[in-house]
Amino acid sequence: MLTRKAYKYRLFPTKTQATALEQTLRLCPVVGIDVGLEHFANLSTGEQVTNPRFFRKSEKRLAKAQKRLAKIPKNSPMRRKFRKPVSLAFRKVRNQRLDFAHKLSHKISNTYSLIAVEDLQVKNLSKRAKPKEDESNPGHYLPNGASAKSGLNKSVNDAGWSLFLNLLEYKVANTGSKLIRVDPRYTSQICPECGAIAKKELSVRWHSCPCGCEMHRDTAAALVILARGLSGRGTIPRSPATLAAGE
Repeated sequence: MLTRKAYKYRLFPTKTQATALEQTLRLCPVVGIDVGLEHFANLSTGEQVTNPRFFRKSEKRLAKAQKRLAKIPKNSPMRRKFRKPVSLAFRKVRNQRLDFAHKLSHKISNTYSLIAVEDLQVKNLSKRAKPKEDESNPGHYLPNGASAKSGLNKSVNDAGWSLFLNLLEYKVANTGSKLIRVDPRYTSQICPECGAIAKKELSVRWHSCPCGCEMHRDTAAALVILARGLSGRGTIPRSPATLAAGE
């Protein structure tokens, strides 16, 4: 049973629900996953998967190849020769990203019986910044952070969250596990221990709550994601250590 009081959400399981859940957690490991840019994936167990940043690592080499290509006239027979390194560089990044997503999704789908992830709309996250017109000076525009947003968009696309989540959904169907997509709103703001909202700026990477809960903000978000995935099962896992022990 889920109840709400002020800004706190708490789950009060019945005795039957609690017993069934304890048996499920012991026999079938569960996990919540929060994808990000600092780390590609943050698991509710406390594990953090490094973000490989394949495009960022190849960006300088790719820029040089594109610069050489731009110097060749469009109708020149040499253009095909200089276009090939650009195509190969993009193909390498694409293959690296696909291989990484395959291996990680395979590992997770074969390790956990229930996986909770955010129902992200990645296309919306990587949209261009909208022009900001100066109302006091028609025809002129104010700074809208387009440069910073462009860099963020590039990092989001480089991470390949959609590819990973789609592959995970496909592999989970073959292993018999269950994938649950949950509402992503406020997952990084809610305390996984007491359910209170602890507002944080994006630059703040540590979750600290008056209730005494202290952990990396992405691990806390992963626990909240798992709690939402398990909301119909009657409890909120309390800590990464508890989840790892299956207690």
